Amino acid sequence: MRVIPAVAAFAFVLAAASCKKSEPAVTAPPAEDGEVLIRIGSIVIYQGDLDYHLKEKHDGRSDEAIREPALTELSERARFAQAALDADLDRDPLVRAEIARLLASRLREAELFPKLRAAAATPISEERLREIHDSQSARFASPEKRQVAVLWWNPGPDPARV
Repeated sequence: MRVIPAVAAFAFVLAAASCKKSEPAVTAPPAEDGEVLIRIGSIVIYQGDLDYHLKEKHDGRSDEAIREPALTELSERARFAQAALDADLDRDPLVRAEIARLLASRLREAELFPKLRAAAATPISEERLREIHDSQSARFASPEKRQVAVLWWNPGPDPARV
C-alpha cells in the first residue's frame, strides 16, 4: 500500500507538469517561502513531500542524518520525473490510464474514509446488531463441508512387508 501514494504523487506530477521542454535545473528554495525545498525543471518538491517521505520510509525521523539522504532520494525521483516529462511519457496511453486509475482510487479513498470514520463513531446497539443478523442470516451461514483424505501405502507384491 505504501507504493500507491508514491506512484500517485509521481503520476500527479506527470499530469500537472507543463508540456514545455526545459533544462532540468536544481534550484534552492526562495528564502521567503519555506514550503518549496527543491525545484527541478517543472517539478517542485515541497516540505510536505519530504515530511511524507520521512514518515513512510524512515518512521517519521527527521534528524539531519536521515533528512539529507531522503531529500537526495526525492530530488533523484524528481529528476527522473522531469526526464519522463521531457520524453513526453505523460502522453503515453499506458501512463495516462495509470494516472487516471490512481487518481480515481485516491478519490474513492478520500470519499470513503470520512464515511467509515463517521460510521465507526456511531455506536450500534446489541438489539440492532441482532436485528441485522437475523434479517441477513443467510449471509452469515454456510453449508457444512467435510473433507476426507486417504493415505494408501502400496507394499507391493511381497505380503511379508505388510
